[in-house]
Amino acid sequence: MARLSSTSNSVIRCSTGFTLLELMVAIAILGILLGIGIPSYNAMTESTRLRSVTHNLTTAAQLARSEAINRRDTTAVCRANVGFTACSFANDWSNGWVVVEQTGANLQVAADVDVIRTWDAVDIVVSGAVNGFVFNRSGRATTTGQLRVQNDTDSRCLFVNGSGRVAGADCP
Repeated sequence: MARLSSTSNSVIRCSTGFTLLELMVAIAILGILLGIGIPSYNAMTESTRLRSVTHNLTTAAQLARSEAINRRDTTAVCRANVGFTACSFANDWSNGWVVVEQTGANLQVAADVDVIRTWDAVDIVVSGAVNGFVFNRSGRATTTGQLRVQNDTDSRCLFVNGSGRVAGADCP
């Protein structure tokens, strides 16, 4: 008969979980990774917001030009007034903007325009093109200029030339 050795009778204990030292090292590594990653994530988020607002403004200008051709009438993209019922000629576009068809003599009078589409306020600085962009029935721009969209670290510009072409680019 075989004898069991005394070591085989002892119970081997398996430890589960982490020691305090292992936990502290893991937390320190996590802190370092978050310290590096969060600023990069914030920069990426701000860049995405900047591009999104620029894209929305480009869409609005292209819609205004397209509607001018389709409706065979004057249209405009401009800063919205308080009620989003007409244009407000001011430098600050961050309160929102509208695309309107001009049915009367004045883009700033609600009775003289037909609102096609509105865009709500944004929490990013949008400035320039005080009179907005106005397109005639052939799609040519009767008012031209540039809009500047900027955050704390970067900026993008939107240009509309006399032929009605809308282009976005880095600001000079």
